[in-house]
Amino acid sequence: MGQEPPANWGTLCVAENGATVTRPVEPIPGNYRLYYAQVRDALLGEAPAPVKPLDAWRVIRLLEWAALSSGRTPRNPLRLE
Repeated sequence: MGQEPPANWGTLCVAENGATVTRPVEPIPGNYRLYYAQVRDALLGEAPAPVKPLDAWRVIRLLEWAALSSGRTPRNPLRLE
């Protein structure tokens, strides 16, 4: 459950020795049913939220930074504070 075929994997681009190197990145298998059950329980007041608010905010900032840096040399500083 939750495994993606290689055609759907992500691509990581990094600078190594002055050159850009790309490689496929296999996603970590997940279980969204369990996650959304935890969200439901948190909304009903029966359990804590499955993700801390600060962690959720950091992910949003990371996605915004990635969108800004897409297609450019990553010189946009990432601030997670």
